[in-house]
Amino acid sequence: SMASTAGLLSAIPALAMGIAFIVPAYYSVAIFLGCVVFGIWKRQSPEQHAGLAFAVASGVVAGDALMNIPKAVLSYLNVPTLTG
Repeated sequence: SMASTAGLLSAIPALAMGIAFIVPAYYSVAIFLGCVVFGIWKRQSPEQHAGLAFAVASGVVAGDALMNIPKAVLSYLNVPTLTG
């Protein structure tokens, strides 16, 4: 119904909605999939999630940042990407 849809949209912070329009779609999809995985993990093992979620999220962010180093080197060497 319209009332439940309006209630859901009012519960989402404006910044969260705005980010989807600012960042490329890749990041929006990655954030959504990460939230789904974390939600499933939290339901399956709440104690483990509470103890490790921050460390896992930090590791994912750090891993993404570290992978930009070889990506930059390959780009500098004009190695073609797999996507063309």
